[in-house]
Amino acid sequence: MHSRIVHNGVLRPIEACLSPGQVGLLTGWGVFTTLRIYGGVPFAFELHWERVSHDAQRLRMQLDFEPEQIRQQLLQLIAANGAREAPARLSFVRNRAGMWSVKTGCETDYLLFTAELPPWPSSARLTVSPHARHAASALAGAKMLSWVANVATLEEVRERGFDETVLLNERGGMDAELAALLEQAIAEAGGTPYSLWVDSLARAEELPRPVAGAVLGADKLLLNCNLNRAVLLDHLRANGAAGLVRINNRIRAPEGMGTDHARFDWRLVMALANSIEVRTAQASNYQVTSPRGTNVSGRVASASEVADAFFVQDAEMSRTERVFPGEVYAPIGSADANGTIAFDHPGMADREQFHNPMLLQVRDNALQGIEWREEPTRPNQKDDPTGNTVWTSAQFQGLLDVSEARYGRESAYAVDSFHGGFHPKAVKRPGQQSNQDVMHFHVGRTPSPLSAYVSDQTIALDGEPFWEHGRSVLLQEESIRAMAREYGEEI
Repeated sequence: MHSRIVHNGVLRPIEACLSPGQVGLLTGWGVFTTLRIYGGVPFAFELHWERVSHDAQRLRMQLDFEPEQIRQQLLQLIAANGAREAPARLSFVRNRAGMWSVKTGCETDYLLFTAELPPWPSSARLTVSPHARHAASALAGAKMLSWVANVATLEEVRERGFDETVLLNERGGMDAELAALLEQAIAEAGGTPYSLWVDSLARAEELPRPVAGAVLGADKLLLNCNLNRAVLLDHLRANGAAGLVRINNRIRAPEGMGTDHARFDWRLVMALANSIEVRTAQASNYQVTSPRGTNVSGRVASASEVADAFFVQDAEMSRTERVFPGEVYAPIGSADANGTIAFDHPGMADREQFHNPMLLQVRDNALQGIEWREEPTRPNQKDDPTGNTVWTSAQFQGLLDVSEARYGRESAYAVDSFHGGFHPKAVKRPGQQSNQDVMHFHVGRTPSPLSAYVSDQTIALDGEPFWEHGRSVLLQEESIRAMAREYGEEI
């Protein structure tokens, strides 16, 4: 903290100037706000004053001060401390209530002080703290001087090796105060935050007007819901905003934020993605095999020869879309493929392997036949019109028929591409594709191809190992291993 403060309108040295009989000091009965100083000017002072006044009313405090008076005193303090680029704290302390209070000349004392800017790191290790908020409390969201629960929690998580924590309420969710603080941080960094709560739009053919308008005003879009990415990209293209960076957050449950998958250093995830992209861009031929019977090989197709392919469109999306905590690498285009794809488990909603995989026969890069021995119906089995999960060959054929009616047989039956998960810490579970030991082929050179899943795959590019028994060989590259050591990760 800097050497001078303002106490009740007087600029003075920081020596003790408060009474031990002030109830605000004994109980934390008071309010505060922290704001940023840019070039000697307090940022958004009026908004901070509005908030602290509102919180004071909720805590039954009197703030009989003129905001312009406080602002002028803050400017004097900034000049005295030379705090042109700094944080500033405004604290208001209630003086009288209960048996321990003493008579003072005013109901509320206030202090203004500044400090040096903290050195923010380029990244942070994040965890979650359950039951750290009580959303049903009458004072939920108020910024009170009684802050010990927060700082004690932060001290505890830092002892466990984390930098910050998300405070969850009694329902296991993030409360409105956290959202407000995130918005405040964006604003103080010079941005304009928009929080828009919407229902799942995974199958929407057009964006609702409020969503469509809001995304065009953003520099970055953080998605915490299911949103049809192709529809979104079409909307952005039509409005000259295809370069908008989208961050798709796949962690939808609080407990997911504490997993090794979510906590894995994001810089390493991006380095792996880049290495995969470089390797696949240089390849001419591929071969995929698996223990359940996959053995298919072909040529790596390029965008120039099949510009309307799904893998080309997906690659365009991937250039400006990032997925947290890391999902699949960009699809590798297929041409001249021949062999057998052993479709060995239903897909996204069901990761348990079939007793007998569906054997998809491929010739001249097109699906020619399906061989499968019927299995007992599973408890969670149902029709999935998206094709993300397929339990029977009859379902798969039905989806092919729909695709053929819409796009023609040649497009519907083409083997478009393949890709898979690459995250070193992801585990196989329903709803996730991040784990390294599962990949899938895209059947259909259409906007919504069907997926045929393969486990424990081995992939060779130009005869050189790319994946072996469900694990990326890139994890053995010295550059990746050195980066992992630098970031304290085990791969």
